[in-house]
Amino acid sequence: MAVVTQLGSSKRGDPSLLIKLCNKKRVFLFDCGESNFTASQLKQVDVVLISHAHVDHFIGFDRLLRVNLTDAKDILVLGPPGIVENVEGKLRGYTWNITEKLHLRLFVAALYHEDSRVYRFDSVEGFVRHPTDRLIDSRQPLEDDDLTITTAALDHKIPSIAYCLLEKQFYNVRKDSLERLGFGPGPWLGELKRRVGSGEDLSGTLQVHERTFTLGELKRELLLPKQRFKIVYVTDVIYAPENRAKIVELARDAELFFCEAYFRKEDEERARNAFHLTTEQAGFLAAEAGVHRLVPIHISKRYQNVADVLAEIATVFERI
Repeated sequence: MAVVTQLGSSKRGDPSLLIKLCNKKRVFLFDCGESNFTASQLKQVDVVLISHAHVDHFIGFDRLLRVNLTDAKDILVLGPPGIVENVEGKLRGYTWNITEKLHLRLFVAALYHEDSRVYRFDSVEGFVRHPTDRLIDSRQPLEDDDLTITTAALDHKIPSIAYCLLEKQFYNVRKDSLERLGFGPGPWLGELKRRVGSGEDLSGTLQVHERTFTLGELKRELLLPKQRFKIVYVTDVIYAPENRAKIVELARDAELFFCEAYFRKEDEERARNAFHLTTEQAGFLAAEAGVHRLVPIHISKRYQNVADVLAEIATVFERI
């Protein structure tokens, strides 16, 4: 699956990351800091994933709201405990007496909170909050035919949510093996790929041209796994044992690891007091998780030379 990623500002700007699944026309927005995204880009967003609601991560929500107001679409917003009230507070800050031409609906849910219910806000009603029947699984809040999103709750004095976007496993068919076994194409191939890709027990069986095989046999003989993407987003977290373990588990073997590197190594004490990561710590996490590439984000504006910051990270982890 073709994937495009774009940061909303420089590495020293507010955190905001756009991920577009090109062939599915789906766009995920990670955090809503002040950004340079165009209105047309923001109008494509259908899922918003907030780490926490500090101003530099949430101030751009108003612009996202404004450019989507008149569109007949739904946007799902997930975030830490309190995100429902945070969104509601934004919405209540405006007067909604002219709503006839508004069509946007927001669905909002808090992760790692005792109330896991999804709430609906309809623009045509002036964004009054309504409970829905849908409940959210905090650890895996989203899953569809193409991908899953998993999370971890990290410590930033308040909960800060880390996100992992993982493409489901898809397969190509070994045409040479198909011919060698004397099998012709047909709907059974689609069924095989679907059942294997869904994680079904490989001892299950499938009939092919009046012969019965286990899924495991057919997978071994006929299927080649496609490379799949895994993208992880981590920001605003203290370098502590529990956080470290959660991040490494979430980011294991990720293709892209977007991770804050707010302070330089020399300011480690300041980082600890502010519950942020240093350059070196971001590199350690990337190395331990075995990621393919680290993309440092949310570098403090106190450091004028970003190249020096990146060079410091590269002493620990070179693939940046």
